Amino acid sequence: RWVQVSSEGKDHKVIRMIRSSSGGFWILGEFFETFTFQHIQLQASGTQAAFLMSLDQDGKALWAVTFSSSQDVFAKDLAMSSKGEIYLALNASQDVTWSSTVEEQKRFFPLKGRSGLVFNIETQGKVVSTPYLIESQPSSSGFGQIESLHFDAQANLYLCGSFNEGLWVNNQEIIKSS
Repeated sequence: RWVQVSSEGKDHKVIRMIRSSSGGFWILGEFFETFTFQHIQLQASGTQAAFLMSLDQDGKALWAVTFSSSQDVFAKDLAMSSKGEIYLALNASQDVTWSSTVEEQKRFFPLKGRSGLVFNIETQGKVVSTPYLIESQPSSSGFGQIESLHFDAQANLYLCGSFNEGLWVNNQEIIKSS
């Protein structure tokens, strides 16, 4: 019914778009340095950043959350559970900062190497809790990254990704390295 085109910013793309329970849309994407969509202006702290944006059913931008770092942040997937919970997956190599157009404070999450992060976002654009951290051995130069998210009918969250030198989730070893 509607088409929205962003006219400003150097390079940006949509990774995933899903319908919200209110009839609007959630959009997960990436942008390079700056991104403007309607009244929302986003700025990366490094080069490439990720964003989550909420649109109403008429395509009007409601809010956005930016995830950036001194190095690139890659948006990977977006999923909604049967309970309406929104989760997004990102991969990054350096500490990640996020900020929202609905809350002024910025938050910071330290990373020790190439890692995956899974965030739970409430419907008004606030990060609900500390993200899940998916990494290889925390003291190594290995990597853990996420490619996709999936919910089953009981709202259990599943992650698909790759790792080397063992798999750690929130500093707890899940699979030992060999």
